Amino acid sequence: MEGSGNSIEQLQYNYMHNTYKRDALNYYRIKQFDSDGASRVYPKIIVVDNRLESMKVLKVVNLMGQEVSEQENGLLIYMYEDGSCEKIMRQ
Repeated sequence: MEGSGNSIEQLQYNYMHNTYKRDALNYYRIKQFDSDGASRVYPKIIVVDNRLESMKVLKVVNLMGQEVSEQENGLLIYMYEDGSCEKIMRQ
């Protein structure tokens, strides 16, 4: 993720990882790169447990962003309660 450069204010960054492994533990750790090429690895590892048996579907949309039923044919985008998305082709 691109940084904002120098600042005297505290900045917050957000990143949504949508291609994580389902039915697995996912591990994350931050590595910061400075503009001078220096880097720092933060020691804290965050573990996200994605071994849930099922996730609640918030909505299903087509490629035009229109909400459709789960029985609709075509390429559908399932949006889950954890913020993840999944593309599924139904025929």
